[in-house]
Amino acid sequence: METIGSGGCKMPSNCLPTFKAIYAGVRPAKVVTLINEHDKDWINTSFRVIEWYSQMWGGRHNLIVPTNGRSVREEFWFLTEAFDPDYVYSYRKTMLDFKLSSPEEYSKWLEQQVENFIRQNPGSDREFTRESIDGEIGQFEIDRLVISDALQQEILNRLNPFHPKDHPIRDTVSALDGVHYPLTSLTKIIPNTDLVRIVDLKADFEKAIQLIIYSATGMLSSFQKNLSNELQDLHESGRLQVAEPER
Repeated sequence: METIGSGGCKMPSNCLPTFKAIYAGVRPAKVVTLINEHDKDWINTSFRVIEWYSQMWGGRHNLIVPTNGRSVREEFWFLTEAFDPDYVYSYRKTMLDFKLSSPEEYSKWLEQQVENFIRQNPGSDREFTRESIDGEIGQFEIDRLVISDALQQEILNRLNPFHPKDHPIRDTVSALDGVHYPLTSLTKIIPNTDLVRIVDLKADFEKAIQLIIYSATGMLSSFQKNLSNELQDLHESGRLQVAEPER
């Protein structure tokens, strides 16, 4: 888009017009997610964040930054400042993380919870109790990363992301969360593209190597069902194929 101006002259008759080119466009939001640096299961936590990023426009380029809630190591500040994020989120772990990372141990835990409930409530339906507990595990918080006031102020000073009032952390994110405003979900974009097929790669390597691979390819394992449901018309017409995991 071009505009014509007088260059700030007070006497238009003595001024030559000037031309300035103004370029307008859109880009995906840049997001940083803070995770607990003391999380012993940090690789699986990173998988959950990558799954979330894989659902959003531009998610491939986002960052995961570890913190103890009071400070961020300088090497991560260097990367984060260079990235210059628009939004900062923090990760909240729930029992859903436990279910996804340790399914066998989770099954034992679930059965124990069912037994405890039935013992306290004789006559309760076992299957209904199991389904009820299993359906609520996303509400069972097992680790919330608390960001200190000092670190929040440092985030404001060094990054100045879009934020509500004086709180620089936009929101928390948990396992299997969807993508909501102000971020853009791929399900809102796909109907207007020529995308035909989505493939979820499965990397049969040790977890550290998987993390390197998935940081580039993304992870859609937990997103496939929602993707098919939200884009049901495209799915049924054959325009969108959510492929089985490939090896």
